[in-house]
Amino acid sequence: LDLGSASGYFTFMAIINECKHATAIDIDDSHLQIIKNISKEYNINNITIVSSNIDNYDGKADIVNALSIIHWIFSCTSIFGSMEKMITCLKKMTKEVLFIEWIDPSDEAIKYFKHLDYNKKNEDNSYNYENFMSELNKNFASVEMIGETRATRKLFKATI
Repeated sequence: LDLGSASGYFTFMAIINECKHATAIDIDDSHLQIIKNISKEYNINNITIVSSNIDNYDGKADIVNALSIIHWIFSCTSIFGSMEKMITCLKKMTKEVLFIEWIDPSDEAIKYFKHLDYNKKNEDNSYNYENFMSELNKNFASVEMIGETRATRKLFKATI
């Protein structure tokens, strides 16, 4: 399950690496059209494409990717507004493993686009690293940092 799949890089990487079925979710239909076009061009029939906000999706998958997205779904698009609500929702989608990227509020993308300022009235000010780690550890049996994707971003593997 590739949340915020954009044009499907990780969706296609899963398929190339022998994933039996992948689901790509995004709210940008122009990105999803790229996935459709590539799938058609290369006769890839084991990808489900979903145009939806993450909070409206009720499916589950063995492996869930939440990469470069938490700043969007916390305040901008899905408006969870709470680290607890966001991580709980991601856990409900995960059967085995969640790959999730922490994005610090000092990240250039967050500062430039002001992701955390979109819906201040709907937020509980829990978007910080301590709450992120606390909720991951509360909801998953094991949490392992894989590494940094850049100075303001860290990649984690959370296992049920």
